[in-house]
Amino acid sequence: MITSSTAKFVLETGSERFFSNSSIVIEPTYLVGGAAWNVLCRIVSGADSTIVIDFFNMRVTKADADAQTGAGTGDTAKLFNALEKHVKATLEAISENSSTVFTIV
Repeated sequence: MITSSTAKFVLETGSERFFSNSSIVIEPTYLVGGAAWNVLCRIVSGADSTIVIDFFNMRVTKADADAQTGAGTGDTAKLFNALEKHVKATLEAISENSSTVFTIV
């Protein structure tokens, strides 16, 4: 899960829709034909991952996933963490999110 500080954040540059005090839970699916991951990102209410506010999809290439150093015990945990790190880095790169602190927990 990726938590956010109380500052507002957006999912894409220029968006007028923002979220605050929300967390992001990812659900990755590997696309064999596309050699990439489709990462469904659920925006949930704070730390309660059962109340879904919204969702968005992010495509993560194998190269993007490989560029991250995943942490955890076992290959699956490391891959999942690498995908979370990519989502976090993508959100942090959006200028409107400069006041938001994203944390992987």
